[in-house]
Amino acid sequence: MLNTVNFLFSLLVLVFLVGNAFARRAEGHRSASTVALVLAAFALVVCLWNYASPGVSAPSASSPSGDAVRVLARLDSLDAHVRALRQDIDVVQRRVWYLTRGQEQPEVLQPPPDSLR
Repeated sequence: MLNTVNFLFSLLVLVFLVGNAFARRAEGHRSASTVALVLAAFALVVCLWNYASPGVSAPSASSPSGDAVRVLARLDSLDAHVRALRQDIDVVQRRVWYLTRGQEQPEVLQPPPDSLR
């Protein structure tokens, strides 16, 4: 579907540019018509490229693409980092709680009272 839309849009641009080139040439603007014809040639190349290129297909669930696998691996890695950061934040909160109360920090940090949370 997307391939067809790209092709039709490229064809519309091509027709517009060719029409513009002939209108400029009829008005006597040779340089403007040359530029329009060069752009029309480029639009023709894009139009043919869109026509010849295969359509975009949805990846199947049984065989994930390499990009999807890399994204999932990266998300797992980020999840592990977030869990580690949460643990570090928890330790810092406990230390701050003990320090602000002037209490000695126990060797094994106990969670602060529920009033802190």
